[in-house]
Amino acid sequence: MRYPWTCCSSGAVVNPRALRELFPELSESELPMRGPVTKEAVYLLTLVTPSTIPTPPTMLNHGNRVASLCELVCWLGEQTEALGVNVLPGFPVARQPQ
Repeated sequence: MRYPWTCCSSGAVVNPRALRELFPELSESELPMRGPVTKEAVYLLTLVTPSTIPTPPTMLNHGNRVASLCELVCWLGEQTEALGVNVLPGFPVARQPQ
């Protein structure tokens, strides 16, 4: 059987607010996150040497968590299947023309 999480191979910085709202009964440690963002920096890469630049406000990740996308999608798939939802990977979803 093909699962929707078998093709994920990346990581991300995730704002856990949505997961906390979806699963209020779970503690922070039960969510599929690796850990909090502890340090952030933006580098300007040149041919000579990299240098740090101020972090733009849209790239500040204080309070967010580091997660494996594969683990996150797998965990969400398990949660939805536990609720009785049929997950059908490989099927496009589109509205029918009216």
